[in-house]
Amino acid sequence: MNNNRSRDLGFRISDLGFGGGRRLWREAWGEEPRWGDLGFRISDLGFGWGRSTGRRGWGLGTKASFCLGAAALLGASGGALLVSGQAAVTWTQHTHATSPHAVHHDMTYDSQRGRLVLATRAGFEPGGSVDIWSGAPDGSWSQLPSPIPPPAGHDVEVAYDSHRDVVVLYTDSGPEVWELKDSTWAKIAAATTPIQCSDGALLQYDPLRRKTVLVGADGWPGPENPNETWAWDGTDWSLLADENATPRGAAGGGMVFDSGRGQMVCLTMIHNDTWTFDGTTWTLLPEAGGTDLRRWVFDLAYEPKSQLVVLFGGEIIQRDGPPLWPGDTWGFDGSRWSVLKPSVSPPPTIDYALSYFPEIDRLVMHGGWADPDWAWRNSVYYFEANGGPPPEIRITGFQRVGMDLQITSTGRVQAGKPQHLQVTPSLPGDGLWRTVQTIPEPGAVNNWEAPMDAPAGYFRVLEGP
Repeated sequence: MNNNRSRDLGFRISDLGFGGGRRLWREAWGEEPRWGDLGFRISDLGFGWGRSTGRRGWGLGTKASFCLGAAALLGASGGALLVSGQAAVTWTQHTHATSPHAVHHDMTYDSQRGRLVLATRAGFEPGGSVDIWSGAPDGSWSQLPSPIPPPAGHDVEVAYDSHRDVVVLYTDSGPEVWELKDSTWAKIAAATTPIQCSDGALLQYDPLRRKTVLVGADGWPGPENPNETWAWDGTDWSLLADENATPRGAAGGGMVFDSGRGQMVCLTMIHNDTWTFDGTTWTLLPEAGGTDLRRWVFDLAYEPKSQLVVLFGGEIIQRDGPPLWPGDTWGFDGSRWSVLKPSVSPPPTIDYALSYFPEIDRLVMHGGWADPDWAWRNSVYYFEANGGPPPEIRITGFQRVGMDLQITSTGRVQAGKPQHLQVTPSLPGDGLWRTVQTIPEPGAVNNWEAPMDAPAGYFRVLEGP
C-alpha cells in the first residue's frame, strides 16, 4: 500500500504549461478516475513536446498508468502536471414557477435585504423596458418596480453598494446611472461622463475601497479593443485606469470581486487573459493559464468556501470552424485556472447571470440560452463547494543548466513530512522510482537539482516518510 498519502481523498490532474507558451493543460485522462487506496489510473496523456519515448532524458510517452499520493509529476521534456486534492463541487437544478425568462442579463446580491436583484431588458431593442426581479432564499422570484422612464441604451449592468445600501444600475446610453433603494429608483445626474460601452460592460462593487467599478470599451466590445476603468462613488465618476492601463478585451469577458484576496479578477474575452485589480493598478497573471479556449459571453462569481472564482460555459470562437458551447466548469484559485469535475452539470449556456447567495451558501446561475433552440431560459442552478481548497504540491518552474535540471516546487500537504525528488526512466514506474534529493523540512518554495546523466524521463516531487 502507498503510505505517502495525506488523506483519504482522490486527486486530479490539472494544468501547468511550461516552455510551449502560456496554455492550459486540460484534463487528459481517457476514462474516469478509479478511486482506491492507491489513487487512480490515467491514460492517454498525449504530451506534445517529445517525439519519442526513447530519447534519453527528454523523451515523453503518450500513455501512462501510475499511482501517486501527494505529489507533482514532471516530464523531463517540459510537460508538467499538477496532482492535488480538490474540494467536491456540485451543480443542482432548482425549479420554481416564478423564475423569469431572461438572457443577457445581470444579477447582484443585496445583503441588507437578503435577496438577489436581477435586471433584464425586455427584448434586445434599445430603450426597451428594464425588468427588475428579486430572488428569495426559497427559490421564489417576485418582480420589483422598474426604472421609469426606461433607461435608454442596450446594456444593463447592476452591482450592490453595501456601504450606501443601494443597487447601482449602469446603461450605455448617456451613459445613465440609476440607484435602487428598497423599491424606489432614482436617476443620478453625474458631472463626469464615463466610458460608453454598448455591450459587455463589467460592473462590480469593491467593498474595500467602497466604489463601484466599471470596465468597458468605447462602443461594442472586441478582443483587441481598448478599455477603461472607472469608479462610481454615488455622486460622480472618476477614471481609475485609462486605455493604456486597462486590459484590452475586458468588456465581453467577466469580472468579479475576490473577497478572499481583496481584489478584482477579470478574464478577458477570446484571449482569456487573467488580470487582477487592486483599486489602482491592473496586473496580468501570465501563468494563470486562462481557459485558453477563445471564449466569451460567460460570467464569473466568487465562491468563498472553496476560495475559487468560478466560470461556467460560455461560447468558444474557434479560429477555424463553427462556435462551440461547452458545459464545463472552471475555478481560479488566485494563481491558476483549473477544470472542476462536478458529477452533474447544467446544459451548455451563454449569456447567463451568476452570483453568490450567502443565504443558501451557494452560487446561483440564472437563465441564459444556447444552441439549438436559443430559447430564453428561466432555469436556475445552484453551485456548491463542499470544503475549502486542500493543500497541494505544484511544480512551478524548471530549467536546464548544463547537464542538470533545476526544478522549483511549491506547497506541502502535511507538516513535518519530508519531500523527495524522484526519477524514473518510464511510466508507470512502479518500483523504478529513484530518490535523487530529499528536503527534510520543505518550505513554501523548494528548489531541486537533478543530474541529467541518467536515462531519466520523468521526475516527481513526492511527500512522505
